[in-house]
Amino acid sequence: MPQTVADIIAVLEEMAPGDLAESWDNVGLQVGDPSAKLEQVLIALDPTLAAVDAAAEGRVDHQLHAARLVEESFKDDLLRGRHESNGGNL
Repeated sequence: MPQTVADIIAVLEEMAPGDLAESWDNVGLQVGDPSAKLEQVLIALDPTLAAVDAAAEGRVDHQLHAARLVEESFKDDLLRGRHESNGGNL
């Protein structure tokens, strides 16, 4: 059973190799530390505010999404906004 983010990435790469992705796909780890330990993982199709809130509230420590973030700036804004509004916890 996978125990780190890198372990999950390795399993996903076996199932869906990144070199098969389209040029516009964001493949692999987008935010985070590959050596981080996994405790609670939220799996969702889309990276919604509800999913980010679950992490900010401590209900999950990692998220796995099938859909890509729309823009790089959205990723930064979303994480910065949630981080600041939750007293630095994300």
